[in-house]
Amino acid sequence: MMRLHLYRMVLILILILGMGAGKAAAQENTLFIIPDASGLIQSVKEKGRSSETGALILRSQKQLTVEKNGTIELKSYVCGMIFDDRAASDYSQISLYYNGYFEEIELDFARSIQGNGERLDASRDAIQTRSVSQMGQAKMYTDMKSLAFSIPALGQGAGFEFMVTRKIRPIVGQSWARTLDFNFVLYHSGPVPRVDPVREARLTVIAPTEEKLKYYQRNSSVPPEIKRVKEGLVYTWEMEDIPKLVYEINMPVDDTLLPGVELSSIGDWRDIDQWAHALFSPSIDSSGPILKTALEITKGITDRKGKIKAVFEYIQKNIEYIAADLDRGGYAPHPASQILKNKYGDCKDQTVLFVSMLGALGIEAYPAILNTYPRMEHRLDIPSPYFNHAISYIPNVDGDLWLDTVATIQFPGLLWNSQGRSAFVINGRGGGFKKTPSSGAESNEGEVNFYIKVSGETLSMELDLLAKGAMGDTFKNSLKALEQNQRKAMAQDLLKKMYPSCEIEKVTFSDFSDPNASFKISVRCRIPYAIPSNSRMLNLPFSSMASITFYSTLAGLTPPVDRKADYVMGFVYDIKSQWTYDMTESGFASINLPEAEVMDSEFLRFERQFKEEGRTLRATSKLTLKTTKIPLAKYADFYESTLEILQKSQKTLSFQKREMDHTALALETSLKDKPDDVSSLVALAKQYLKNGKYGEANVLLTKALVLNPDHGESHYFLGIALGHDYKMEEAQKEFETASRLGFIP
Repeated sequence: MMRLHLYRMVLILILILGMGAGKAAAQENTLFIIPDASGLIQSVKEKGRSSETGALILRSQKQLTVEKNGTIELKSYVCGMIFDDRAASDYSQISLYYNGYFEEIELDFARSIQGNGERLDASRDAIQTRSVSQMGQAKMYTDMKSLAFSIPALGQGAGFEFMVTRKIRPIVGQSWARTLDFNFVLYHSGPVPRVDPVREARLTVIAPTEEKLKYYQRNSSVPPEIKRVKEGLVYTWEMEDIPKLVYEINMPVDDTLLPGVELSSIGDWRDIDQWAHALFSPSIDSSGPILKTALEITKGITDRKGKIKAVFEYIQKNIEYIAADLDRGGYAPHPASQILKNKYGDCKDQTVLFVSMLGALGIEAYPAILNTYPRMEHRLDIPSPYFNHAISYIPNVDGDLWLDTVATIQFPGLLWNSQGRSAFVINGRGGGFKKTPSSGAESNEGEVNFYIKVSGETLSMELDLLAKGAMGDTFKNSLKALEQNQRKAMAQDLLKKMYPSCEIEKVTFSDFSDPNASFKISVRCRIPYAIPSNSRMLNLPFSSMASITFYSTLAGLTPPVDRKADYVMGFVYDIKSQWTYDMTESGFASINLPEAEVMDSEFLRFERQFKEEGRTLRATSKLTLKTTKIPLAKYADFYESTLEILQKSQKTLSFQKREMDHTALALETSLKDKPDDVSSLVALAKQYLKNGKYGEANVLLTKALVLNPDHGESHYFLGIALGHDYKMEEAQKEFETASRLGFIP
């Protein structure tokens, strides 16, 4: 239960006496003055509502006071007003997150302020400290906590205010680092946080005079007011009329959009290396059971990279991800021998075990810490210990290797959210940042393959969903937790969107928990598609939309007029579609095929082509994303080019029933046995010309001339094929060559 401090009563008494209404000046600006909430709310009523959102933060105020031992006292005050029911619901419960190992937090007060001025304090039995591991996070034992409290009777027209005080112990020696936002970020039950507009905001930092404070103003150009007082230096930043933050799909990291101040008293990044090395180094052990296990799993492997791969796959397979950090603060890994014995550990634990086992094999390796996407990366001028992931860095192995044993990924590799990031390598010699590698679009591929067979009056279809690289890793890591019936429902939903009447017969999946298995979902189905026996025409769809929709968010782009921020994606990729139409048993053949097409822009490239092989037609497309960030200024161009591709990605293909050409079928069978026989190639080409299949004839005759350049008959009939393709000059040359070689038709 949260205990209220005695000074809360003193502050309330000051308010009652009229001394806390903002009229009294604090001595040297060191006393945190609580604004007059009633006055703030009344000003809104007098001036009229200045926000079209459901809530307005009237005052956001933070004061950070640094003691000489690096301990921080951080007071935060928020006063707001509610304008609609959604906001009333969202703000009725406030959750504030903190690290219980390093921080203590007290709720000084929380209350609603009714339209008639009545103040209703939060009930003591509606204030609770919760562990994050108790909030739906499986296999996590952590010091991360949430202070949750409910504000009573919060409705339209009501105001609210609350204040909390945190005591924060330093993490790096007696130095500290902190980021203060001007906005109030509300974490609630919705899918994204809520950030409403702020009318007034103030950030104050009181630090000892001798402390060398570093700061960076993010999205704020107004410099601080700096005053010298007996306690030290007082830095004050103020902002007014801060707009709300609109959360959009594929938006940049919200921290990069919100105004705030990044602060640090840490000397430089060498101090971070010294601190981190002191945490990691005692846990790294290459002797005893670590050495024995490393030698066993690499027995018979002679090359260095092969040994690294064996250790990597051993940890992936045998060490479960469990975060056991209770009463530890989340920064210190467990000893390598304990991790090996328990068969579990979080990212820093698995990194320690990996580095230890490689060390036992004489392979140089180091822990590295980073912020994964979409977390904001560190500034080089603001040293900070706040990282959210640990991986391993191995120098001088085909360049440098970066490996993450936690993710279900193939060796060697990183999960996409760790690619292209600045990772801090811990080596005990000052450390340093290095950029992790990024994969190209050709490595991150999603593909949808359709196989449609028309036989008599029925139509059957097979569907394969394939992915590799970052695309495959993303789907495997996100879908491996789903039950089999949930996976099946997802695949069925995808197919039903295209063919509502399809009857699914079988759905199979690759092993999503196997790092070395490719991502694959296969579906077999039958489509009740009655084809009358006397029908001469058949129309079937060709669409890249299924693959684009499944593997990307491009089909749901916001119109430019509504977009507020840059459009950001995690990695570049290729998305492929292949539709195979098997008409060998149907008597149908394609007619009026669309032309091959290429659309190329600054951001995307789309290619589409069609190829006939006998009575089988293959239609393929490939969409390439060239860049991961679309600036807002270019978003309209990106939107229009994407829209054009989506519109042209869908075609209707026409097939016409033809009498079965038994001669062509026999020649095709003969050619399979003698694929390089010039006479067989020419014979089938002549039959194709008779049937109007000029493209196929061209391919066969071209091959015949590669095998025998002086074959006059091939030149002559190639001229006929080219003529039907309106390539008259080329056709004339072939006729002349045939005549010169003595061929007489």
